[in-house]
Amino acid sequence: MFILPREALKSRDAFYEALRDAGVKDEKLLYYLDREVRGSSSLDPLMRDPNLENIECSLASTLAENEGAERATLEHVRAVLSQLEPSITSEDIMTLNGDEK
Repeated sequence: MFILPREALKSRDAFYEALRDAGVKDEKLLYYLDREVRGSSSLDPLMRDPNLENIECSLASTLAENEGAERATLEHVRAVLSQLEPSITSEDIMTLNGDEK
Protein backbone atom coordinates (compact mmCIF):
# COMPACT_ATOMS: atom_id res chain seq x y z
CA MET A 1 0.00 0.00 0.00
CA PHE A 2 1.19 3.51 -0.82
CA ILE A 3 -0.10 6.69 0.80
CA LEU A 4 0.36 9.73 -1.38
CA PRO A 5 1.53 12.82 0.54
CA ARG A 6 -0.89 15.76 0.32
CA GLU A 7 1.91 17.96 -1.09
CA ALA A 8 2.09 15.67 -4.13
CA LEU A 9 -1.31 16.90 -5.28
CA LYS A 10 -0.18 20.51 -5.63
CA SER A 11 1.54 20.13 -9.00
CA ARG A 12 2.16 17.59 -11.73
CA ASP A 13 5.91 17.62 -11.02
CA ALA A 14 5.36 16.92 -7.31
CA PHE A 15 2.87 14.18 -8.17
CA TYR A 16 5.23 12.49 -10.64
CA GLU A 17 8.15 12.77 -8.21
CA ALA A 18 6.17 11.13 -5.39
CA LEU A 19 5.09 8.28 -7.65
CA ARG A 20 8.58 7.79 -9.04
CA ASP A 21 9.91 7.65 -5.46
CA ALA A 22 7.32 4.93 -4.82
CA GLY A 23 8.68 2.93 -7.77
CA VAL A 24 6.39 3.90 -10.66
CA LYS A 25 8.56 4.22 -13.75
CA ASP A 26 6.13 3.90 -16.66
CA GLU A 27 5.44 7.37 -18.12
CA LYS A 28 2.07 6.34 -19.54
CA LEU A 29 0.99 5.03 -16.12
CA LEU A 30 2.15 8.27 -14.50
CA TYR A 31 0.03 10.24 -16.95
CA TYR A 32 -3.10 8.15 -16.34
CA LEU A 33 -2.66 8.26 -12.57
CA ASP A 34 -2.23 12.03 -12.74
CA ARG A 35 -5.35 12.40 -14.86
CA GLU A 36 -7.48 10.21 -12.61
CA VAL A 37 -6.17 11.33 -9.20
CA ARG A 38 -5.39 15.01 -9.70
CA GLY A 39 -8.06 15.41 -12.36
CA SER A 40 -8.03 16.74 -15.87
CA SER A 41 -11.13 15.29 -17.42
CA SER A 42 -13.76 17.45 -19.08
CA LEU A 43 -15.91 17.23 -15.93
CA ASP A 44 -13.27 18.32 -13.44
CA PRO A 45 -13.75 22.09 -13.74
CA LEU A 46 -17.48 21.63 -13.19
CA MET A 47 -16.99 19.22 -10.30
CA ARG A 48 -14.62 21.63 -8.56
CA ASP A 49 -16.74 24.77 -9.04
CA PRO A 50 -18.12 25.66 -5.58
CA ASN A 51 -20.84 27.83 -7.16
CA LEU A 52 -22.48 24.95 -9.03
CA GLU A 53 -25.22 23.13 -7.16
CA ASN A 54 -26.60 20.98 -9.95
CA ILE A 55 -25.34 19.72 -13.29
CA GLU A 56 -27.85 18.33 -15.75
CA CYS A 57 -27.10 16.25 -18.80
CA SER A 58 -30.38 15.06 -20.26
CA LEU A 59 -28.67 13.15 -23.06
CA ALA A 60 -26.95 11.02 -20.42
CA SER A 61 -30.36 10.07 -19.03
CA THR A 62 -31.51 9.10 -22.51
CA LEU A 63 -28.36 7.03 -23.02
CA ALA A 64 -28.86 5.30 -19.66
CA GLU A 65 -32.49 4.58 -20.47
CA ASN A 66 -31.53 3.14 -23.86
CA GLU A 67 -29.03 0.85 -22.12
CA GLY A 68 -31.69 -0.30 -19.66
CA ALA A 69 -30.03 1.42 -16.68
CA GLU A 70 -32.20 2.71 -13.84
CA ARG A 71 -30.43 6.09 -13.78
CA ALA A 72 -27.57 7.93 -15.45
CA THR A 73 -24.11 7.46 -14.03
CA LEU A 74 -20.93 9.46 -14.43
CA GLU A 75 -19.92 7.07 -17.21
CA HIS A 76 -23.05 8.01 -19.16
CA VAL A 77 -22.22 11.70 -18.73
CA ARG A 78 -18.64 11.12 -19.88
CA ALA A 79 -19.88 9.21 -22.92
CA VAL A 80 -22.08 12.16 -23.91
CA LEU A 81 -19.39 14.78 -23.25
CA SER A 82 -16.83 12.86 -25.29
CA GLN A 83 -19.09 13.32 -28.34
CA LEU A 84 -19.40 17.10 -27.98
CA GLU A 85 -17.46 19.38 -30.28
CA PRO A 86 -15.69 22.28 -28.56
CA SER A 87 -17.00 25.71 -29.43
CA ILE A 88 -13.54 27.29 -29.18
CA THR A 89 -10.53 26.34 -31.24
CA SER A 90 -6.81 26.64 -30.66
CA GLU A 91 -6.83 29.48 -33.20
CA ASP A 92 -9.39 31.31 -31.05
CA ILE A 93 -7.16 30.89 -28.01
CA MET A 94 -4.12 32.19 -29.87
CA THR A 95 -6.12 35.22 -30.98
CA LEU A 96 -7.24 35.88 -27.39
CA ASN A 97 -3.64 35.63 -26.18
CA GLY A 98 -2.44 37.94 -28.93
CA ASP A 99 -0.15 35.21 -30.29
CA GLU A 100 -1.58 35.24 -33.80
CA LYS A 101 1.06 35.96 -36.44
